[in-house]
Amino acid sequence: ADAVTSKGSALAQGDTIQVLAVPAGSQVLFAGFQVMTVMTGTSTDTTLDFGVTGGDVDCWVDGFDLDGASALAYAPAATAAITPAETFFSAADTLDLLIATQTGTITGGTIRVFAHILNCAPRNAFPGIAAIGS
Repeated sequence: ADAVTSKGSALAQGDTIQVLAVPAGSQVLFAGFQVMTVMTGTSTDTTLDFGVTGGDVDCWVDGFDLDGASALAYAPAATAAITPAETFFSAADTLDLLIATQTGTITGGTIRVFAHILNCAPRNAFPGIAAIGS
C-alpha cells in the first residue's frame, strides 16, 4: 500500500521501489529482504530483484518468487559473485526493489528490507567530530 501510494497508481512490471538510502563513502556488506505478510492480489507470476538501479539491479536477490512465498520467508542471496567495487558507494545512492515480472495485480503484502552498511568515510568528514591529532 505504501508503494502504491508513493507511486500514485498500481504497481506494475518494471517498477523500481527505492527502499534504503546508502550514504556516500559506504560499503554494503550484505543485503536482502524477508516476506512479513504474503502478497495478495491476482498476480501468479511476480518476481523481485534487489540491487542498485543504474548498476547491478539484482546484486543481492535475483528473481525472488513473491507470489509463491510464504510469510517469514527470506529471499535467497543471488548466486553471482559480488565484487567490492559493486558494493562500494562513492556517491549517495539507494538500494532498490525491481518488479522484474508481474501478471495481474498486487493488492497487499509486506516486505522487510535489511542491509549491513559499513561507513568508510573519513572520520573528519563528519561535523562535530575532532580529527585525529588535532
